[in-house]
This record gives sequence, C-alpha cells and structure tokens, in this order.
Amino acid sequence: MKLVKGDLIATGAELVAAPAVLGLNVGPLARLPQVRPAAAAEQSVAACLAGLRAPVAADIRALLATLANPLRIGTLHYALGEESLTRAILAWGPDSGAKAVLMVSRAEDWAIRAVSATDLADTIASVLLEDLPLAPARLQKALSPDAALVFLAALHALRAGRLKALLAHDFAPVAFTPGAIAEALEDVGAEDFRWPLLFLDKVLPFSLDGLNWEARIGPALGSLADRGLVERVKKSKTTWMLTPLGYQLAVADAQHLTKVGLRVTATTDEDLKGHEAFLFLRSVQDVMLYDLGGREAVIASIPFADLRSLLATVLTPPAKAVAGGAEKMPDPQICPTCGHVLEPAAKFCPACGAKVAAARGGARSCASCGAPLVKGAKFCADCGAKA
Repeated sequence: MKLVKGDLIATGAELVAAPAVLGLNVGPLARLPQVRPAAAAEQSVAACLAGLRAPVAADIRALLATLANPLRIGTLHYALGEESLTRAILAWGPDSGAKAVLMVSRAEDWAIRAVSATDLADTIASVLLEDLPLAPARLQKALSPDAALVFLAALHALRAGRLKALLAHDFAPVAFTPGAIAEALEDVGAEDFRWPLLFLDKVLPFSLDGLNWEARIGPALGSLADRGLVERVKKSKTTWMLTPLGYQLAVADAQHLTKVGLRVTATTDEDLKGHEAFLFLRSVQDVMLYDLGGREAVIASIPFADLRSLLATVLTPPAKAVAGGAEKMPDPQICPTCGHVLEPAAKFCPACGAKVAAARGGARSCASCGAPLVKGAKFCADCGAKA
C-alpha cells in the first residue's frame, strides 16, 4: 500500500486487511475485493499509515472506511471504441461526506481516491463525447426490464448474423426468432466488452445467463411490438424483425463509438437491496440510454442537458452521507524547515527554532504526503505530486 500522486494504491489483500488494522466495521454493502487476508498485507497497511502525517492518514482512513461500510455503492465501466476498457467501483458514506470514493481496477492492484459528483459526471460526459453535437430527433419508450434486455439480445443476434454474413459473402439477416434471442442471453457470460449486451451484463447485480428466459421472451416481444420497436414478419408466427424505429437503435448499437455502464445499489429501510442500472451508447448522432430499475425500464435517446441532470441525481451522495460526515478540520500549520506540527499562534518552531510567522495565513501542505510546500511551488519537493 502506498500513495502515488494523491491516489491510494493497494492490492486486493491489503484492502481486505485494512478494516482489521484500523478497527473498521464491515457493512452489508462493503466494496472490498473477494480475496483472503494475509499477515503480510496487514503489515503493509500498518506500515503505510504509520509513515503518513496525521491529516493524510485521516483522509486514507476515510477512504477505507467508506469502502468497508458504505451507504450506497456503484459500478462504473466505460469503453472507448473496441480497444480500451476501464472498470471502477463507487462508494458513498458518511466518512467521505460530499464525495464518492472511486476505486479503479488496474493490472494487479487498485487506485483509490475521493471524487465529487461533478467530477464523475464530467468523466462520463467526456467519454460520451459531449463536445460532438447530437441529432435533433428524440425517442423514448417506457417498458419492462425484460423487454429492454430482450431487445438488446435481438440487436446482439442481428449484429452477430451480419458479421457472419460478411465473412461468408452472403446477405445479412434482417429477422430473428425467440430461439436466437435465447441463445444470445445464454452466452452473456463471455468476457468481451465490445458487445453492448455482454458489457451491460458485467454491470448488472446478477448475470443474465442464470435466469429462465423461456417464459419471458414471448411477452417481452409483445411489449416491444406494442411500443413500435419490433413487428412480426408477415405470415410467420415465430419470426420477428425491427421496425424503422428499432433499426435506429440497432445502428446506434452496432456503430457505437463509446459506451458507459453504471449501476447504483442501496439498501431500503427494510434492509433490502435496490438496484438501478444504466447503459449509455454513444453513436455518431445519438446517446442512447437503457435504464433498468426494479420493474421499470426506459429506452431513450438523451440530450446532454438531460444526461447531466440524470447524472447529478444518480451520483450525488445520499443525504445521510452528507449529514453524517464529520466536518473536516483545517490542515494544521507545519514548520517548513523540519515538518513539526505547530500551534495556531506559533511564530517559531519549538522543535528547530525556525521562524514560521512569514508562512502563516496561507501556508500549504502536500495533499499526497503532507510535506510543507514552498510558497508558489507547483509540485511537492518530497513526492513530486502536483500542488
């Protein structure tokens, strides 16, 4: 465990060991990796915290306490084209107050920091190419989660058929059957973020391949037909095709530039877990939203003004977290010569005797390591972090 440019870098074993080292409660929504704790990991956590100045150690403790016992949690995945995938965990709680704790998965460890709702919204909007204009046409369809997932599975099956047809120099299929949808939903366990259906499955609280879809697909297709997204092929009882409106969504699915998956989970007053999941697909002309929560779902094209409003609502910390967060004390004044913590009215350092009056009224310390910063410095002389 260590600090690198303001981020806490820790392995899964160190994160699991941290609550025991710090005496933290582990709650039902804990966002700690599923690995076994080890004595070496506990020693690493203790050594890291012992080497930090008190204000920095308090901030690290707040990060770990929020991950161990959050009030609300989230999962955030985003992909740029077919080359880049980022996976992150979110947690909100009283220890982090008005900010969320963001835990980003790396090759062998995790990078953890506190971020504001605005910063998170800026990241998502940037991934969805907010600077590029959208088409003026809008669509919005309210339906069931089953219908939304069956529609995504139909798009998945059509796209797979199209790619196979390209390789075989054949015509691409324009119709699909309930059997093709069932096969797509059975294969969602594959690790391939390039396909929106498989990408969304990794954000949901449970995998779709564990559900019994045989009795669900028929009613879902009927619901999609009622909303003008699919229709039966003439003179066929088992074959379906997309309507022009459904085809618009298919184009966004097949030709998306970036995508974001987000899930937020919280407990109710009855200690039941509630989930809401979002899939955003950014195509050349649209941002398509699939919003699944409880018994309701929405498929819609969404302008960035509405996207910002939605993210502000979803990413804002729970009221209990903000109200229950302890007021953060101002950083103490630190001697610029030896690093000794000074009394508020001190003009000389009691440890080394250096004059410190000139440094009062605006003295700063490094947010990463706690070392005093030279007036006007842009980087910390001790750890190199940006001031």
